[in-house]
Amino acid sequence: LFWVKMKFDEFLFSYIGEMGRYQRIQFLLVCLPTIIVSMHALSWSLAAVPVPFRCASPLETHESPYLTNDSSFSIKECRDWNDMPVAISESGIPGVNFDISCSRGWIRATVQAFYYVGQMIGSMVFGVLGDRIGRKKVFFIAILVQIFCGLASVAAPSWWLFAFFRAGLGFSHPGIFVIAVVIGMELVGPQYRKLASVITGGFFAVGQVLLGIEGYFFTDYRYLQLAIVSPAFFFLKSARWLVAQRKYMDADKVLQRAAKINGVTLPENWWEQLDMESEPNKTTVKKYKMWDLFKTPVLRKRTLVTFFLWPVVSLVYYGMAMKPNALGGDIYINFIFSASVEIPALILVLMLIDR
Repeated sequence: LFWVKMKFDEFLFSYIGEMGRYQRIQFLLVCLPTIIVSMHALSWSLAAVPVPFRCASPLETHESPYLTNDSSFSIKECRDWNDMPVAISESGIPGVNFDISCSRGWIRATVQAFYYVGQMIGSMVFGVLGDRIGRKKVFFIAILVQIFCGLASVAAPSWWLFAFFRAGLGFSHPGIFVIAVVIGMELVGPQYRKLASVITGGFFAVGQVLLGIEGYFFTDYRYLQLAIVSPAFFFLKSARWLVAQRKYMDADKVLQRAAKINGVTLPENWWEQLDMESEPNKTTVKKYKMWDLFKTPVLRKRTLVTFFLWPVVSLVYYGMAMKPNALGGDIYINFIFSASVEIPALILVLMLIDR
């Protein structure tokens, strides 16, 4: 029997199809955890809304408003304050529970900054691990970190420990969301990959809308955190990664199940058809470093533009998302509305991405 050599993409989508029932099911399972990532990323904006307060007067604290004639006295910052209204002064409000009102308001921004520091570290760690140990393992590791830190933050007795677990949630963010985008694009054929990337972003936006709804019903930040934490969703290994590692028997199990769901049949020993000279492997692929992004004029220009746009877009996006109380009115309605605007924006991106 004479085999015609072909690349893995050509073989995969010739037999399995570009968007069959198997791909749709797996794509959904991969995208679902991104909803939880979105809710964790922005939950602090609802949990840590500024607590209305007024300073306690000297008569309320039974302190004399007069100073004695003393040359050696120290002035201490007033830490006495009363919550207004009384209904929000429950321990379920971080502003009260962690005492981050008045002069300690800087803690509010610091807690969220911890999340972004963890996200930055996770971007560097999980990107490397995904290519070395496989995206499935990275995905599960990130989900386990997310579940542990999400549950631990509920019981955190102090703001700095809560911030530490927020950093852990940020660390898991790229390990789930970025890996989900990559796997989602690998599952479908080339003509559906732009749609797949946009739909993944749509799940992220849906997570924000659900967060606004949950925040309305769970005003206690601990209950809100528990509502967000979700069990891990399981999915199959990446066949592309297994083929790249020449683990054909494992890849065959994945593809045979996909073929069964899609109602097609794979040939025996299908890997013998692959043109492995064009497939990535450890001996032939050139390894690139960060500085290679600046070697050619076109690549250098695109890299610098990306370096500029990324922080600008992040500042605008999170600056608006993290301040739902700045618009006035109901913060939950504001949050849901701002999250919903992202969905038509993604549709516009899909329409203009090739223009």
